[in-house]
Amino acid sequence: MEKLAYLSAQINQIVWGEGVILLLLGIGLYFFIRLYRCKVLRLKVIVKESGKLLFQKGNGLSALASLSTALGATLGVGSVVGVASAIMSGGAGALFWMWVCALIGMGLKYAETVAAMKHRRRQKDGTFLGGAFYILEDHRLTFFGVLFALFCIIASFGIGNVVPVTTIVEAMAPYVSKESMMIVLLLLLGICLFFGAAFILKLNTWLVPLFSIVYGLACVYLILLHREQIPQVFWLILQDAFQPQAQVGGIFAFFSAKALHYGISRGVFSHEAGMGSAPLAHAGAAHAQIRAQGYLGVLEVFMDTMVFATLSAFVCLLCVPDHQGSAITLFTAAFESGFGMIGVLLFRFALVCFAFSSMLGWIYYAFAALRYLFPYTQSRMVYAILFLCVSVAGVFLQSDLLWEIADTCNALMMLPNLFAIWLCRKEIIAV
Repeated sequence: MEKLAYLSAQINQIVWGEGVILLLLGIGLYFFIRLYRCKVLRLKVIVKESGKLLFQKGNGLSALASLSTALGATLGVGSVVGVASAIMSGGAGALFWMWVCALIGMGLKYAETVAAMKHRRRQKDGTFLGGAFYILEDHRLTFFGVLFALFCIIASFGIGNVVPVTTIVEAMAPYVSKESMMIVLLLLLGICLFFGAAFILKLNTWLVPLFSIVYGLACVYLILLHREQIPQVFWLILQDAFQPQAQVGGIFAFFSAKALHYGISRGVFSHEAGMGSAPLAHAGAAHAQIRAQGYLGVLEVFMDTMVFATLSAFVCLLCVPDHQGSAITLFTAAFESGFGMIGVLLFRFALVCFAFSSMLGWIYYAFAALRYLFPYTQSRMVYAILFLCVSVAGVFLQSDLLWEIADTCNALMMLPNLFAIWLCRKEIIAV
């Protein structure tokens, strides 16, 4: 077992080496420059065009449901715990580099969303299914499309299961035993898995916006309590940004793992730009407005990093600048300083809801991959049983090997997706 763990760790270092990070940055920068020159990546246009879609409905996902599902898989665990970990490892300047990478990530997110929309397929029930697997299949690279789908399913057990589970357990540890937490989680997940993708979409459509607003307003209040220190924090961010550890911490936290190391999590992606996961939700949208759905993908990145991650970072830097401990205890102290014990309960409950919505989002992604690989509903039943079993393990265990394999599958899922959108670069720009 130790040898297998060592082998997995070595593979993980290769697939998440400097070359992969540079590949992400290079392709992202290419799309950002080309799309900006075509006047696609303009904030006014993005808000205007995506706003028109949010409440349209049809036989499939509404735009609001696709955005909520994609955001549900990234918000909370990453935008809260991840950004705190990045700052603790890379200093305040890590936030600056997360902003820089967010701009690049917007180009990637637009590209992969548009490509997924253009190559999606209508299913027998009238809904749509799309993703990197169909893009690669249309370019006669079905083998790599199958690999992408398999890695998506495997990754859902790590980034979409054990990572959120360990976060939920730590958040509720002062109030609920692990055994009780296991029972509650199994019950809630069992209900969601039983009712399937449609139920998950409806649940995320109200769960994600509600707790995003509550958490965002709470952060704004805490920041305003220390508003006289905001200029100093901005200066600290810029001053630290060009220290080597800040650049590494920010970029690594944004594009690879969210710095949730052992005890909290191994690593989940900041907004998953370039990974190909969110387009699985966006491609299911009922409408046929490809460019507008791409704007929703860009809006997802903006909200995840430029809004919620930034709010979380300022809460860290303003409220508890010298706090030592885990990311969760850091935010607990920050919310306690502004709201008292009510703030502690508010933060922990919001984090649990965010983590649970992340699990729902990744269940939806896995279901999409299963629909591509296996047209039979029995495959989803087998997946549901495995998912529940892994959730139980996540409550009681922290396996180094599991995290290494999950990280590796995340990267391996990303590589065929980058290849797919690069093949489609001309048609993406032409949309």
